[in-house]
Amino acid sequence: MPGVWIINIGMSPSKIYFKEVVGHYFRYFDSKIDGYDGEIFNIGANKELSVLEITDIILKTLNKGKELINHIKDRPGHVKRHAVNTNKINTILDWKPDYDFKTAMVETINWYVNNDGWWRKIKYQDENFKSFYKLNYEENKN
Repeated sequence: MPGVWIINIGMSPSKIYFKEVVGHYFRYFDSKIDGYDGEIFNIGANKELSVLEITDIILKTLNKGKELINHIKDRPGHVKRHAVNTNKINTILDWKPDYDFKTAMVETINWYVNNDGWWRKIKYQDENFKSFYKLNYEENKN
């Protein structure tokens, strides 16, 4: 059945845009930061959204209705929430995200819409992907 498969309705990870990570890597971490050589800095958006909130952004961006949502059983061991502590990078580097989540999500969705030849080849031709999808989505309905 076509649609959006919702596994968990809890809070999602604090998402961060890929361009954000790459941009800040080159801005800060490609050069030495006095006194912090080799240390770890967590980068995060400091905003958590539920899976349904994220789904709503996706459906609205694609002009699709909520009738496409299918709730399925949670996978065993599925992590309900991921979070990172960004206090260190915020304090030391005065770091803040350049992109708000919705803007980054819409840009990402539009990339996939405009580059469907790339992902469709994987989705429809790769046997490993087909097996994974069948096991985790088609056979895992309520």
